[in-house]
Amino acid sequence: QNPAAAAILGDRTSSGRREALFPVGQLLQADGTPLPPEQAPLPRVLAERQPHQGQVLGILRPGEAQPKWFLADAFPETGDSGAIRQVVLTLTDVTALMRTEQSLQESVALLERTQRLADLGSWEYNPATRQTTWSAEMYRIHGLDPARGAPPFPYLAAMVHPEDRILWGAMIQQVTSTGAFQHATR
Repeated sequence: QNPAAAAILGDRTSSGRREALFPVGQLLQADGTPLPPEQAPLPRVLAERQPHQGQVLGILRPGEAQPKWFLADAFPETGDSGAIRQVVLTLTDVTALMRTEQSLQESVALLERTQRLADLGSWEYNPATRQTTWSAEMYRIHGLDPARGAPPFPYLAAMVHPEDRILWGAMIQQVTSTGAFQHATR
């Protein structure tokens, strides 16, 4: 008996014998949709006879509002005859990580909606890598295709209103020397 596994999977024993390879409740894929039982780690290892690693899956147990999330790895152990004797399954609880990721995705979606409503774009420039990153709204404002990637920094500088270019140059100097700036353009 494995008390930790029983706490995660639920007690599936009857007369001391394990009855199923699946937990009590619904299995979920990382995106929250139902996971077909044959795609769960144990059945895959038994069918493919190969290790199965790095699968994120959720377990939504009856009566619980939120699933618990796990990173699952399953490894077959074979006997001398080559038959699978057992499968070693490890489940690492990643619930907090998944909830943090969901919260971050919601914050990004809110920022994108806010920028769209305010007709405000944002961008970042990394002088060390010379890479520019634009928000979706920045692309929309300038009529550029996000699939082509952010334009190079000189393109952005050329978009600055001619009367603001001196301030723009001072801002670039400030950010490269201090790492911070505050600037608004028209």
